[in-house]
Amino acid sequence: MDDMEPRGRNDEIWCLGDVVGYGPEPHACIELLRRYNHIYVAGNHDWAAIGKIDISDFNLDAARACQWTPKQLSKDDVAYLQNLPDKG
Repeated sequence: MDDMEPRGRNDEIWCLGDVVGYGPEPHACIELLRRYNHIYVAGNHDWAAIGKIDISDFNLDAARACQWTPKQLSKDDVAYLQNLPDKG
């Protein structure tokens, strides 16, 4: 985001999933993204982190991350993720 802003004219950000589930600050990632006009299609880690899909096929590290992530999210974050469209 820091590299994007100085270039100017950023009408919209397209996010193709998995904003949460990989990094140490999932709440901050959602909060930052929501400051911008954006389109966000849910990824499997986004939905796994809120229990919307099963993690039994995830590798051990990914499954652990999806178990840890919900504890870092606010109620608003969870509601936001629950309402994301899937890739259809």
